[in-house]
Amino acid sequence: MENLYEAWLEVKKNKGSGGIDGLTIERFEKNLGTNLREIQRLLQQDRYEPDPVLR
Repeated sequence: MENLYEAWLEVKKNKGSGGIDGLTIERFEKNLGTNLREIQRLLQQDRYEPDPVLR
């Protein structure tokens, strides 16, 4: 979980933009713990699929 949190801090520091799903950094942060735990669960189950990158 620590790696996911560190990655989150980098995204926030770099002012990353919202993704194709329309989820903004601010909205993600409001449920940060839940969101990171869900990503961790999906990674552990080998089911995580990141959204495509917006260009």
